[in-house]
Amino acid sequence: MFPEGTIKDKWVVVKSSNGVQRWVPQLSVELNGFRNFTVNYAAKHIGEPIKLYSREFGNVWPKKSSFKKNNEITFTPNGDAIKNKTIIKGWLRTQKPKIKPLTRFGIDGPVKYYDDDRTHDGLSVDSREGQIVSDNLMNSELFVRV
Repeated sequence: MFPEGTIKDKWVVVKSSNGVQRWVPQLSVELNGFRNFTVNYAAKHIGEPIKLYSREFGNVWPKKSSFKKNNEITFTPNGDAIKNKTIIKGWLRTQKPKIKPLTRFGIDGPVKYYDDDRTHDGLSVDSREGQIVSDNLMNSELFVRV
């Protein structure tokens, strides 16, 4: 068996309440106090600052002590989306139209990095599943503390 927290092909090993290990879809995992930051999570917190934790992609779920202060990002979703360069007002509430695969898509709102005085705009959404949100889909992933 794989150790708890092993990530493989968008699945994560978790222990159930009776101690049996199971493979669970990465989007629904809450482990070690963290879950992936998703479009659905952002939709529930429109207008609220959300503290996020960034790391390079890994094959093991983060531990409670995995993040340092310089990995923190504050994001406040405003409810809009950005498709290519077009703003779609109120998209986060309805999530319509659906995200087409291989399109450039993001959710809008101010992004504040811990060590940066500037404010950036928006985060990217992985268009393959339309749920995973990242500050850089090429090499990083975002988590929220639960």
